[in-house]
Amino acid sequence: WSGLALEEAFSQLFARGPSKNQAATADTFPWLEAWDGYHVEQVPTRAIRLRFPELAMRRPGVLYRCSCTGRVWRLRTTNRDCAAN
Repeated sequence: WSGLALEEAFSQLFARGPSKNQAATADTFPWLEAWDGYHVEQVPTRAIRLRFPELAMRRPGVLYRCSCTGRVWRLRTTNRDCAAN
C-alpha cells in the first residue's frame, strides 16, 4: 500500500508542478517544478523539485486556545474535543 500511496502522491504533485521553463498558473504550485527527463542510462523518468525559496507558510487569521488543554488550534474546538485528549 505504501508504494501505491507514494506513487499517487508523486503523480498528483507532478501534475501540479510547472515545468522548468513554464511560469506558475492558478492550477500549479509556484514552489514546485516538474519535468520529464532521462536517468543515467537514458531511461525516461519524471522528476519534481521543491523550490524552497518559493515555499512559505501562511499565518492563520485567528488562533484559538483550548480551555481544557491549552493547545493552540487554527479552528475553534469544543469541550467534546477536550474530552478526547
